[in-house]
Parts: sequence; structure tokens; C-alpha cells
Amino acid sequence: MALQKLKRGSMQNALLWAIKGGDGPLTTHIVDTILFQGDCEIEPALLDSLRHSIPCADRLIFLSGYCDFKKFLFQKNYRDAMDQLCQLINDDLIPSK
Repeated sequence: MALQKLKRGSMQNALLWAIKGGDGPLTTHIVDTILFQGDCEIEPALLDSLRHSIPCADRLIFLSGYCDFKKFLFQKNYRDAMDQLCQLINDDLIPSK
């Protein structure tokens, strides 16, 4: 089911199904796709609830912080965006491709 959702471009649903199916590598792949190609359109509540429950939690924590960073930029809240970016760098969770 996760692969079907992924092929349709429904990243959030694909992520949910990959987690539900216990597929760690697919979950990591979907999170990487969101980070490197996506637009961070993931529900914040979903990220909060998943942070500590799956193998790629570090990537989800980074994704959540990165989405916050982009939200601050969109709102032209540059001070909070800079603070968020510095926090992401200091936490040393930035995934590599």
C-alpha cells in the first residue's frame, strides 16, 4: 500500500503506510524523498506522534525542524527562521543523501 501511495505522490499517506507496515528502509526512503525533493507538506501532529516510534526518528526530527524553518521563511519571520536553522545545525541531525 505504501508503494502505491508513493507512486501517486501522496507522501504523507505513503509514510503512514510504510510505518504501519514496519518497513524501516521504505520509511527512510520516503522521509528522504520528502526532505530532498518534497515541499514539507506533512502534518506537524503526525511528525510529533512518530518521532520516537520508528527507526529513522532522527530524520523525522530533522524533517519537522526543517518544515518549521520553511514555515518561518514563508511567513517572513527571518529571526525565528535563523534560530531554527542554527538549531538544526547544532543538533547535528542533518541527513546526507
